[in-house]
Parts: sequence; structure tokens; C-alpha cells
Amino acid sequence: MSSRFVWVFVLVALAGCKGDPSEPPEPPVQENAVPAASILSPEEGATLRGAGPHELVGSGSDAEDGSLSGAALRWSSNVDGELGTGSLVRARLSAGEHRLSLDVTDSGGKQARAQISVTVVIEDQPPVVAIESPTAGASLVEGTPIPLRGTAMDPETGPLSGAALTWISDRSGAIGTGTQLSWTGAARGTHRLLLTAVDPAGKAGYASVTVNVVPPGTNQQPVVTLSQPSDGAQLLTTQTVTLQGSATDAEDGVLGDSALAWSSSRDGSLGAGRQRSVTLSAGTHTLTLTATDSLGAAASASVLVTVTAPGQTAPTVTITRPTNGFTLFEGTPLTLEGTATDAEDGPLTGAALRWSSSIAGALGTGSPLTVPGLAAGSHELLLTARDSSGAESAARIRVEVLPSNSAPTVQITSPATGSHFTVGSTVALRGAAQDPEDGVLTGNRLTWQSNLGGTLGQGTSLDVASLVEGTHQISLTALDSGGRAASATLQIIMDPAPVRLPPVARLTGPAQAEALRPVTFDGATSSDPDGTITSYRFDFGDATAPVSGTAAQASHTYLTPGTYTVTLGVTDNDGLQSTATRTVTVTPYVRVPEVVAEGVESFGSACQLEMRGAVAHLAFRGGIHPSLWYGTLTGTTWAMVQVDGMGFNTGGLVESSLAMAVAADGTPHLAYSLAGRGVWYATRSNSSGVWIRERVDSATVPSQPGAQLSISLDPSSGQRPTIVYGWYGSVPSVGTVWRTAVAFRTGTAAWTGEVVSFPLGTNAGQPPLGEATFSPTGTLFIPYGANLLGAWKSGSAAQALALPANLTGTRISTTWAPAGPLVLSANGLHRVVLANPVSASTVTLSAVEGFSLSQFSVAVDSGGAPRLAFTHGGELEVARPGTDNYWSRTENLGAVDSGEIDAAVDGAGETRACFFRAGKVLLY
Repeated sequence: MSSRFVWVFVLVALAGCKGDPSEPPEPPVQENAVPAASILSPEEGATLRGAGPHELVGSGSDAEDGSLSGAALRWSSNVDGELGTGSLVRARLSAGEHRLSLDVTDSGGKQARAQISVTVVIEDQPPVVAIESPTAGASLVEGTPIPLRGTAMDPETGPLSGAALTWISDRSGAIGTGTQLSWTGAARGTHRLLLTAVDPAGKAGYASVTVNVVPPGTNQQPVVTLSQPSDGAQLLTTQTVTLQGSATDAEDGVLGDSALAWSSSRDGSLGAGRQRSVTLSAGTHTLTLTATDSLGAAASASVLVTVTAPGQTAPTVTITRPTNGFTLFEGTPLTLEGTATDAEDGPLTGAALRWSSSIAGALGTGSPLTVPGLAAGSHELLLTARDSSGAESAARIRVEVLPSNSAPTVQITSPATGSHFTVGSTVALRGAAQDPEDGVLTGNRLTWQSNLGGTLGQGTSLDVASLVEGTHQISLTALDSGGRAASATLQIIMDPAPVRLPPVARLTGPAQAEALRPVTFDGATSSDPDGTITSYRFDFGDATAPVSGTAAQASHTYLTPGTYTVTLGVTDNDGLQSTATRTVTVTPYVRVPEVVAEGVESFGSACQLEMRGAVAHLAFRGGIHPSLWYGTLTGTTWAMVQVDGMGFNTGGLVESSLAMAVAADGTPHLAYSLAGRGVWYATRSNSSGVWIRERVDSATVPSQPGAQLSISLDPSSGQRPTIVYGWYGSVPSVGTVWRTAVAFRTGTAAWTGEVVSFPLGTNAGQPPLGEATFSPTGTLFIPYGANLLGAWKSGSAAQALALPANLTGTRISTTWAPAGPLVLSANGLHRVVLANPVSASTVTLSAVEGFSLSQFSVAVDSGGAPRLAFTHGGELEVARPGTDNYWSRTENLGAVDSGEIDAAVDGAGETRACFFRAGKVLLY
């Protein structure tokens, strides 16, 4: 009982004796004394290495309470806050300067404080690396992709990936980077695979496995499973221990008892079989199950167990450093740390802890223990702890020691450490590395990293403008051909950028535009209060890609009517941005005919048009000097060339009838006739631009002047050019009459022609009356006679179909629709729905005008609907099926000269037409 409580008791007793003349005077009240506090460890000003845990030792005493302990002693840090209570505290501390306080409180509430200052230095730790696939000792089949999979965990920044991980084979060299990849083409033989991981501070960690690449068909090792006892098990000498395991083999399947052998590192052979019952001697045992297949391939698995006599308790052992699978290079010092605690003896230290290696033998005692260097190889390190009663237990890890490889020497030459830069400015990083084995290292052997910005790039020279504000630890890591890494580091400070003013965006342009016609928007009046505008970005609001660049103006073509919001974004020389918007209303496009060819030459009599996407292909005839011309219009670019005409010892007078077909790749195919020289074919190579001209008709199948020419590409014969022309001659049992001739190209300057007699109108003339068109299966449909449509296919009998109206007028126009051919004549549009035979087909005639057409052409759109171009009162008019399939017309498109016009449908689904006006070629 403390003295203060004795005095209180005495005073209470005396208070009951009032009026006693012999009562002694009241003793003075003693005040509770302040306790004493003392920090014994660490010392004032000490430098503590690592985060700990660090031991904080202190004491507290009080005049009344004596020695204080437990919750009466409270530890804290001005950085990390409360650390714990008691005379001994193991605490983890953050890096930096700490003011450590020990506050002592006695039973009366009086307090005392002791304080010291310490500095905690936490060095960046290397990443912990592991190879998950392949496993050590694996046999891999040559020629088969080998999956490589690994992990790297950096204690400071977390998981590493990508270029931070490099795979290397000592046999094949560099393989690749990343946490996983497929290794192909591995050479046959033994490979040591090394996975090197480098953290942002340039610290490197390693993992390695040795594998064998074997020829296909090589016997594979068994796969062994040791299921009992478990690793680290504590057993007794009097205990019957059950050993249990199994093995499977790729060739033999499940292996039997005789293939499985058990052994102990202490007791030797323990017998064979999938299950054994044994007793073990006292001590630490490595129990191994070895499986051997029928061809002698062996593999094993093992566990470490501790066996003690009854009444003994073996210590608990843990290896804390390094980690299992740790990899280092030969000649590198290795620090070993571990702990052991015994139920009776408490913590074991010094000689009670023995380290040994499966290769090097005894290494030393105590913890920590630094081994100067281990020989190359796979070491099983054992930490054995022995208590005062002689009971032992152990823990084990595997450490891979790679053959000696000297580390590179790395130097950062620029910038100087401690340099200041402004955010947004370019930092010039320069460095060099030299390796004793490889010499000078360059390129992807050198990697720059920042603790704030991650991987920055590779090489001896790197300019970086993306570093964020703050203090950066910049590292340059060099990796040699053997996978060993070394780094140099420095610190630079990125200061905040000064306040800069954003630009002012201003956008001008029309408020209205027309679809399919270009419109220009202007951002030239934009400005920057403290600099210049460096780029403009126009977003036209119609889902097309924005236009970016240094130009202050941009033109755009809207495809469909509507209301659109145009956005201009401007960027100044500081990288700051602003935007402005403008609304534009786009009205429907109204196409007008445009002159594409004019000059001294007067063009007329016939034109042909094909559309391939946005490119228009035209063939037309010069009238003053009878000649054949070909041109293309791409956007606003027009190009034309004379294909044939009068020349010096070449060409001739081009007659009025001509035809054109254009392949999907844009190759033109032309058919025309030369006066007195028959029917000709011309095509141009898209690669060379050279025109090829060939005579089509022959002495056996000559052409007759005056008939219509047509050309079409046979889809069933590789787009083979096929030309239809007129033939006039003697037909048995009929007399001298017109017939249709068909010629198709069989090779360069090689044509095969035949005269066709259709079954309808046999006794009359059968000249072709206009365009011929192919079906998808290669049947050619040819208008002929008064009201007939012929069907011809090479090698098959000709067929014919009677149409309900005469094929009067100029050149008859045909095209292919999904159900069959469309035939446009002066009397209207014949829509044919094919049947077999062709004569059984049905035909519907649709009137186009209330009069006979004189110039007309039909095309078909992507949906199979007809598109018409024709003249009405001497002016061009186009039509398509509209509401309820009534014709929807676009009228009054301008005067048209006499001659042949042609229609096509472009990539936007618009009807196009070529025609002549005043000796010029126009395109609608």
C-alpha cells in the first residue's frame, strides 16, 4: 500500500475522535510526485535504416507507484502518430525525421515525457520477381510455342508490367518484355531463363529457371504430387508417419507403387509405393518422393518436416530474408535473416541458428548473416534452430545463383542533380553505360524512368516534355546481354508553370449552305492575348472526322440536309485551348449540269457515262475531227485523253456509235468503229496508263456499218469484255439479212466472234438496237428487231422474248435489275421478270412521257430501282420512282444537243447524266 493511502486512513480514523484533548496535530498532506520517463533505445540523433519494425525501449518510474509498465507507457511519433504502449514496442516508421515521445502516467494522473529525435532512412527496395511458367526443370517440346508468365511486385510502387520486365535466355539471348508472352523458335538444349524487373527508381530484381527444349517425341518427366505430410509439419519420434503421394506420366499414365521411391535426408531410403507408414528419427528431415517412368525419366517432390521426442517442443523457424526463389549473380553478397521462437526458451539467437546450403554446406550462425558470395547453382538454404533441450526444426528456401556477370557502369551526364525546370519545358536527359562483357550499351539496353512519371523512354539521349510538377527521381537503368541491371539516379524539380492566358476563338462562315456543295469556315480572327495560335481544329458536327492543322480556314461538304453546329477549337503556343461555335442550316442539294469538256473541238453524237464511287468515267466523240475521247472527273479534278482518231499511219475516222464499260477497279473498256476498218476495242492499264487498241471483228464475222455497238463485262467469266455489233450476210433458207454478232476477248489481241440468230423474227433482219447487258450468271440480253429482246450465252441456244411495245427511237438503253433486265425505249420502260424459258417471262410497260422519247438512258440504283435520263422539249430531265411508284422528276436541266445521252448512279445514290450542249460535254 502506498504512503498516500496510509495517511488518508489515519486522517479518517482521527476524524472520529473529536474533542479528545490528546489528539495529535494533523500531518501535512503530501502532493503526488511527478513520475520519471526515460528512452533507453534508440539513442538521440540515431539514424534508423528501413521501415522496421524498430525496437523502442523505455522506462517509467514513480515515487509512489514504483516501476511503471504496460499502458502507463505510451509511445508516439510526430509523423506516424500513436505507436503503442509498454516498455518495449516494435514499430514501423515512415521515412524522414521523427520526434519520438514516451509519455508516462502514474496512478494519480501525473505525467512525464521523454523525447528524442531520430532519422528514418528507407532505401528503395528491389522488386520481388517470380516466374510462374515454365517451371524449373520442365521439358519443353521443340517447335511448340512456350508460354512465359511472370510477376514483379515493387514494395514502393506495386505491380510492374510491360517494358519493366525483360526475358532473356542464356542460349538464345533477349526474348521479349512483359508479364506474359509466347516464346517461339527456342533452340534445342538447356536454357536458363532470366526474368529481370526494374522499378522506377532503377532497382532490379531477378528470377530464373532452367528448362530443357527437347525434340518432339522425347520422353517427358513424370509429374509428382507429395500430398502427406505437409511442408513444415511437426512430428514425434514415437509417431507412425503416413507418407502419401502419386505421379502421372505423359506416356505411362498413372505410375504404380514400384515407380515411386521415398527417402529421407536423415534416415535414407524409406521404401516404395504411393502410401507408406514409417517412423522417423529426431531431427530435421527433407522427405523426397521420386517417380521414375518406364523409360527412366525421373522427377521428385519434397517437404521439410521436424521430428522431436515426446515431451519436447521444437522451435518455430521462419526465414524472413531473402524470399523463396530469390535470384542473384555469383559474387554478390547475400544477407540472410530469420527468426526462431521456442516455447520454453523464447527467441533463439546466435549459435542457436545455423545456416547451410545444399551446395556450399555450412554458412554460419546467427541472424542477420551476410554470406560474401555463393557459387553458381540452385541452392536450397536451410535455417536450423536448436533449443536448449536439443530439439531442432528448420525452414528452407531456394536461391538461384547465376554465373558471374559484372554489372554495367551507368552515368547520367545531364541534367545536374537538383536542377529546376518549368512544367511543360523539355528536359534533355543524357547518359552512358559501359559493361565489362558487352562494352558500350545503347538503344533499348538503356531505360529512363521517373518515380512520378513511370517509363520515359530508351537510349543514351532522350528529350522529355511531359514531366509533371514535383520532385522527380530520374533513373537510367542499363541491362546487359546476361540480364544484369545497374542504375544511376538523380533528382530534378519540376516547378509550376507560370499563369498563362488562354486564346480567344472566333468563327465566321455562312449561316446557310447546300448539301453536296463545299462551304468554307474561317477562324482567322481568333487571337491569343499573350502569344500566338498554333493550331486550329474544325468539327463540322456531322459525325465526320474533324480537320486539324495550322490552316485558319477549312472547307467541308455536308452530305445531307439538316442543322449542324460547327465547333472551332484553337490552341496557343502554351498549349491552352478555347472554342467557338456557329450554327449552319444545310438545305437539300440542287445539282446543276457542269461543263467538263470544251474547246476548239466540237463534241457530240454520243457519250457514255459510268460512276465508280465518286469518280465519273466518260467516253465521248469529237465531231469536227471524228475522234474518241475518254475522261475522268474526281471531285473537281478533270482529266481527259484522246483514245483514237486520225493520225500518222495510225487510227482513223471514228464513227458515231461507241460504248463503254468500267470495271470495279476503274479500268475502262471501250468499243467503237473506224470508218472502213471495222470494230475496235480499247482499254488502259491503271498502273502504266498505256492504252491498248485491238481489232474485234474478223474476216469470218465482219461488222456492218450502221448498226449499234455495245460492250459489257461478263461476270461469269472473270469480267471478260464482250462486244455486240451488226453483221449483214447470207443466212441459209432466209437470204441476205441483218444479224447480231457477239465477240468476246480470249487474250491479248485475241477475239472469238459468232453470228447469232434468235428464234423470234428469224426471217427478218436482227441487227442489235442498242445496249446489251449481262445477268449475274452470264446471259447477255440484247434488244433487236421491232420489239424483241434476245438472250445469248456462249455454248447455249439463243432465246428471245417479245416486248409489248416497239423498240423505236434512237439507241435502246438496257440495264440489269434484281428480277431481270430493264429496257428503255421511246415508248417507255419495259420491266422484265425472267422465267425459264426466257419466252415465258413477264413484261410490264411503264409510260414515261405522253410522247415518244428521242434521247433516253436507264440506270439502276443500289436498291434495284430504275433511274432515267431523257429529253423533254429539248431539255434534260431525270426521273426515279417516287410515292406509290409514280415518276418523281427533276426538270428544266438545260438544253441538250441531238445525239446519245447516258445515265448512271453515283456512290451517294444520285442520278447522273452526260450529254452535249453547243459542242461541249456536260455532266449532270
